[in-house]
Amino acid sequence: MTHDVENYDEIFSGTKEVTENLKIDAKKLQPWIDANVPDAGQIEKIEQFKGGQSNPTYKIITKGKNLVLRRKPPGKLLPSAHAVDREYKVITALYETDVPVPRTYGLCEDEDVTGTAWRVTGSSSLPKNILSLTL
Repeated sequence: MTHDVENYDEIFSGTKEVTENLKIDAKKLQPWIDANVPDAGQIEKIEQFKGGQSNPTYKIITKGKNLVLRRKPPGKLLPSAHAVDREYKVITALYETDVPVPRTYGLCEDEDVTGTAWRVTGSSSLPKNILSLTL
């Protein structure tokens, strides 16, 4: 298999329209945002981050903030697989250290909102090109 390194940025960086089977209903998400993210305001747009992440990851654009929502994929999963709860605990613990991680706003295990468990963080500490950290 040949990898076209010159196209990695185009393939893996930025956002895209949310894939149909991974769409999130903004009307179901808004009450959670209102209750857990100060000064966020109305959700204006939901985009999906590009790339091959096993846990779908979204950019939630609200009137007052840009957020990141990461959730388990839909379907039957092993109980310990795709542990967004573990990610949430680690990122929350690291936030008070010198490690550059985004602020966490919450973990929600109510599957009625997005179809699976999910977590929300701020986006201010995210690098512009996440791929560059792995090369």
